[in-house]
Amino acid sequence: MLSEMGVVFGGGTALTFLLGEYRRSDAIDLIINHLSPGQDRIALLNARHGPAFLIDGPAPDGIEIGPFRAHRDKYAGSFIVDNIPIRFEIIYESRVTIPAGERHPGIPICHAPLPTLAEMKWHALLDRGFDNGVHRRDLYDLAMLARHGVDIVKALRCAATTLPSVPIVCRQIMESADAYAVRRADYRFLDIPDEQAPALYEGLCLVAKALGLPPALPYPFEIAAGKPDTECRLPPSDL
Repeated sequence: MLSEMGVVFGGGTALTFLLGEYRRSDAIDLIINHLSPGQDRIALLNARHGPAFLIDGPAPDGIEIGPFRAHRDKYAGSFIVDNIPIRFEIIYESRVTIPAGERHPGIPICHAPLPTLAEMKWHALLDRGFDNGVHRRDLYDLAMLARHGVDIVKALRCAATTLPSVPIVCRQIMESADAYAVRRADYRFLDIPDEQAPALYEGLCLVAKALGLPPALPYPFEIAAGKPDTECRLPPSDL
C-alpha cells in the first residue's frame, strides 16, 4: 500500500541502502510529495493495523526547525516485530519533487535518487544544522554523498532556488563543525566509527569547496591507515 501511495525511502534509510551503513539511523525514513491522498491511506493503515501503526499527526513546534515547518507534516509511529518497536516516519516533502528511484530485491518501495537526496539534505541542514539534538547528521550525509560522486554543487543550487538562505546558513554550520570537540562529539553521538572518519573527511572537504570555504587539514583520527606522514592538525589537548 505504501508503494501505491507514492511513498519512497528517504533520509538515512535510503542512504544506508545506497551507500552502506556509516552512521546510526534512528528510524525508517519515508517521504511522500502529496499529503491529502497519503493522509487518507495512512488513516486506512491505522484502522487496519491498530496499535501497530501509530500516528502522531503534524509535527509540533520544536520538532521541525525551519521556515517550511508547516508544510512538512510528519507522521511518526512504529511497527511491532517480535515485540520490538521499529520506529518510522512518513514526512510530507513540499520543497522537492521526488522521482522514484530503483527498488531493491524483495522490497516493493523505491528509494529517492541520490541527487534528490542531496537537495533534501541541503534543506535539512538549513532546518536543523544548529540543533544539537541531531548533531549535524545532514552535514555528514552530504559529505558521504559528495565522496560517492553525487553533484552536491548542483543540489545546492537547486536547494537555494527554493530557499536562498541555504548557502549562507550552511556555510556557518560547516564552519561550526570544524572544531575538534564538536566533530568528535558528533561522531560519538551518531555512532560513526573511526574507520569511517577518513572517508568523511574527504567528503567534508568537498562540502567546504561547494560552499566556497577552504578545506582544513585533517585531525589525526581522520587520517587513513598507511598514511602516517600526512600533515594534520593536533587536537587542542596536544598543542
